[in-house]
Amino acid sequence: MELRQYLDIVKRQKWLIIEAVVVVSIVAAVLSNLKTPLYESSARVLLRPNDSAEQLNPGYSGPLINDPDRYVAGQIDIVQSAAVARDAAKLIPNSDPDVILGEVSVSQSGVTDILDVAGTSADPAHARDVANAFAKAYIENRRQYAVASLQAASDELQTKLVQLQGQIATYDTQIGDGGLQPDATTSITPPATGATNPSTAPQNPIQPPALDNGAQPTNIETLKAARYAAATQYTSLFDRQQEIQVDMSLKRGEAELIAEATTPSAPFAPKPKRDGLLGGFVGLLLGLGIAFVREQFDDRIRSSEDAERANGIPVIAELPLDAVASKHTNELVAAIAPHGPTAESTRSLRTSLAFLAIEGPIRRIVVTSPGPGDGKSTLAANLGVVYAQAGHRTVVVSSDLRRPRIDAMFDSERSSEGLTTLLTREAPARASGEGNGNGNGNGHITTEAEPPFISLRSTIVEGLSFLPSGPLPPNPAELLGSQRMDTVLDALSQIADVVILDTPPLLAVTDAAVLAAKSDAVLIVNARGATRRGAARKARDLLDASGVRITGLVLNKVDRSSHTYYGYGDYYQDDMATKANWRTRRRARKAAKKAQALRPAGSSSERSRRKERTKVGAR
Repeated sequence: MELRQYLDIVKRQKWLIIEAVVVVSIVAAVLSNLKTPLYESSARVLLRPNDSAEQLNPGYSGPLINDPDRYVAGQIDIVQSAAVARDAAKLIPNSDPDVILGEVSVSQSGVTDILDVAGTSADPAHARDVANAFAKAYIENRRQYAVASLQAASDELQTKLVQLQGQIATYDTQIGDGGLQPDATTSITPPATGATNPSTAPQNPIQPPALDNGAQPTNIETLKAARYAAATQYTSLFDRQQEIQVDMSLKRGEAELIAEATTPSAPFAPKPKRDGLLGGFVGLLLGLGIAFVREQFDDRIRSSEDAERANGIPVIAELPLDAVASKHTNELVAAIAPHGPTAESTRSLRTSLAFLAIEGPIRRIVVTSPGPGDGKSTLAANLGVVYAQAGHRTVVVSSDLRRPRIDAMFDSERSSEGLTTLLTREAPARASGEGNGNGNGNGHITTEAEPPFISLRSTIVEGLSFLPSGPLPPNPAELLGSQRMDTVLDALSQIADVVILDTPPLLAVTDAAVLAAKSDAVLIVNARGATRRGAARKARDLLDASGVRITGLVLNKVDRSSHTYYGYGDYYQDDMATKANWRTRRRARKAAKKAQALRPAGSSSERSRRKERTKVGAR
């Protein structure tokens, strides 16, 4: 599907899309306005500021240095943990840990090591207290965790020191049993200052035993060396324990509160305007989705391409959805507005038919459609007008003997004479001379032919005559398919160059298929946005089954603002004469109706009243 087709869909479904946008945006704004106002306050926490462990260990490379993002994500989870919530609840009177846990949210401030701890509540003071309580509880939690870790390391070192102290005591006993007494340089005495456990701290460094050059160590010397190694390890571990004790006294935790939460003055939610705009955007997406889904399930013909695919024949003309034609469907638009889009498009159809007349001239044209409302009667009437304007003697026949529509376009009332009169009985012979024989008179046209009398109505267009339907018969299909209908068509062909037959819809009855077999050309009319693709295919199949060759397809009610008529929208404009013509005809019709209403009943025949009305219209 091309971009133009997508735009056409949006244009066709624009009211649905607009309705979806308006409805969803209004609903979103109203629902947002009905919500309880919520206040939000935030406290800011800096992660790992001035960590003493990093100061005492220059080679430190903790998780913050190796993977800062992962570390920050872990700290956010800790802030929102149940343990921190329990500690925060102790700082807020009459608070439930589970409740305040749902009122806090934590986020990273940009790409920094700062966390924003936000409290949300309908009470602004409570929102402030929740934010501050969680920030302080988190900092205390981190400090206790760090101190507990150092304390665990110190306890582990203390256990090792006790073990080394026992080993040294054992070595001293063994050396004493060997005749050696430990001197002052090898004894374990507490240091003078700086020890937390004076009973086990050595005072003087351990000196290794002196050996003569080339002498082999004795058993006593081996014990002294072992005791020396144990004392050295003891001293090293003791020093590390002292450093940990110093860290514990200086530890401030892994976070620091840099900004406390304050009492908010205005709610942060709801925001009806913002929610309304977001609802409008969602409504736009929803409307577009519904529009495209609706188009997929809608099988109405939307373009000439759709019509050609459904009918299997090319489109030889497109009739626009003219504003004048749509308001005056019972008028001969091609005659009233000869320079309008309907007249020009119908002339284009007439030219296309002339080019299609390869095997012979086209003199009988059947105009039909798949269903009612496609505009076949309007096309038949205006096609007769443009043929007459081109100098062709033209007769338009109302051969829809079920629901004739074209009679009203020629201001013809239902009478006892017409096509059905010719098909059912012979009309009495009448004197000719009421018309000029070519449709230029104001009354009937009398022609001696077989059948001996054909009564045609004259029209406002020179060279155009009209044969009404007459009384509606009970068996239209049999009459139209009879030999007598052939005789009528032959008689009409003797007095006219072109005979145009307006027929019933194809899918309703078989009348059109019967007349199509008696014609030179068959025009199928499809209405854009009204004719279904399935109906068009069935109508085409019906004509194919009857052995009728379809001359062409006419697409009616095409939007002039679409791409088909792009650039020509301002070309077709009604001039002042055309408008004056409309006003003149309107005044003539009103005058004729007024004169007929004032005439006493039975004062004249129907024929006389028609002649008088025609004369008034001519004035």
